[in-house]
Amino acid sequence: MKHRLVPPAWPFALAALLALPAVPGVARAGAKRKRTPWRLRELRNFRDANALAGLPRGRIYRSDDPRHNPYHSCDKLRAAGIRTIIKLNGFQHWVNYRRRPVWRTGPCGLPELVVSLPYSKTRGGHGITIYQLGRHRGLSAERRRVVRYMERQISLLFKELTRLRESDLPVLVHCSVGRDRTGIVLALLQRLAGASRQGVEADYTASAATVGYTSVVSLRRVLRRLRPLRRYLRRQLGLTSGELRKLRRLVRGPRRPARPAPRLRTQRFGPR
Repeated sequence: MKHRLVPPAWPFALAALLALPAVPGVARAGAKRKRTPWRLRELRNFRDANALAGLPRGRIYRSDDPRHNPYHSCDKLRAAGIRTIIKLNGFQHWVNYRRRPVWRTGPCGLPELVVSLPYSKTRGGHGITIYQLGRHRGLSAERRRVVRYMERQISLLFKELTRLRESDLPVLVHCSVGRDRTGIVLALLQRLAGASRQGVEADYTASAATVGYTSVVSLRRVLRRLRPLRRYLRRQLGLTSGELRKLRRLVRGPRRPARPAPRLRTQRFGPR
């Protein structure tokens, strides 16, 4: 008796499964999630950075990258009166130790300072991120070099900020999603301007509602490593006391002149 070969049944079952019509609300196994085209996305993490930190409002804003989210982004920037943009994710795909921050025309025709701060996937960055700022112990020589490169970028950024005038404000600071690099750089400026630790943490963790998870523990670890902050900014970043005062004035605004004390009118007695 001859046995007839029976073909396997799984190819027919797979073909029948693929031929089924798509059911609304049910994703097919292995199907990729559709992403909104970048030209149709909006700024999600746009806000006044000083509002939650307890500092004067209307001077420094933060957001995700407006260049990657052009839909109505210019309308938001104009409504807030933004006049200068600080881009922290410039040339982030590889580390070039000769690179310096450069000015150029940015989104919406505004002047933009491009700063190169590495992130976890930067080529040649050895996995160093902004959360290793100020860390020099326990790292290999290559990683320490990346940390020094990152500190040099921030030092040059702060020196450029001291040259801004009141007519150049308000300033928008952003990276890719406006969370990690933007959060740490603004935390340094806010603490320098006298913001409380609770206010800095409130502004940092507010990004969790718009762009995802934030780790307040990582922020505390960085600020603890850089204490005292003024000494770190002077010794490691090479900023002068005058530049620190200008940075503080940039965040807080110029001091209001003291109101003169009212003059007391004296009553004269006797003949004039």
